Amino acid sequence: MALSLTIIALVAAGALAGIYVLTKGPIEATNEANKLKAKTEVLPALQDKDIHFADADTVVLENEEKIVLYRALDADGNLLGTAVETFDKEGFNGLIKLMVGFDADGVIQGYSVLEQQETPGLGANMVKWFKTDKNNQSIIGRKGELRVKKDGGDADVDAITAATISSRAFLRAVNRASKAIEQNNSSSAQDVLEVVQTALTEVVEDAAGVKVEAADDTLKVVQIKDTVIN
Repeated sequence: MALSLTIIALVAAGALAGIYVLTKGPIEATNEANKLKAKTEVLPALQDKDIHFADADTVVLENEEKIVLYRALDADGNLLGTAVETFDKEGFNGLIKLMVGFDADGVIQGYSVLEQQETPGLGANMVKWFKTDKNNQSIIGRKGELRVKKDGGDADVDAITAATISSRAFLRAVNRASKAIEQNNSSSAQDVLEVVQTALTEVVEDAAGVKVEAADDTLKVVQIKDTVIN
């Protein structure tokens, strides 16, 4: 009996492993295709333009949450918009994943729900609710931190009827996407500033003994030869 059960278990495990190997590739390909479709859908103004998406850029927020950015660029490498893969783990039934599109100025252009297990007819209505142009439902065209109306704030949004928990989770995911863009832009600006500072310092110090430092995202001369400038 024990031998028979062992053989059955091994055969079943082998079959499951084989099915996993056979389906892993197609599942991953389907997921990537869905993401590519979502990236395009959330940036509707760019659908008829000649664009390409740069390699994914992962931003780590202060609480170590990882948000993925896909930058839409034109043929000259100019930024036209960004699709952001974001999430929240505290929906009514757990994890919610979104793709949110922003223009170059950080204004929301669209969104697509990648994954959710919310209640049909209630929280699951997020698929269309927050892009419906009715009262204060739509988040399209908005910028900055968003909250449901009952939580207050300037950028208040109508929650899904009888699904406030799901609505809060959705907006938290969108806010994470906004913060990721802001943080990434700030880091990029600082990187450029450091490159400029280094170049100026090398050229000017060698020429005239001038020292240049970065302060509050600007460059200033702090020393000329032996004279310190406050």
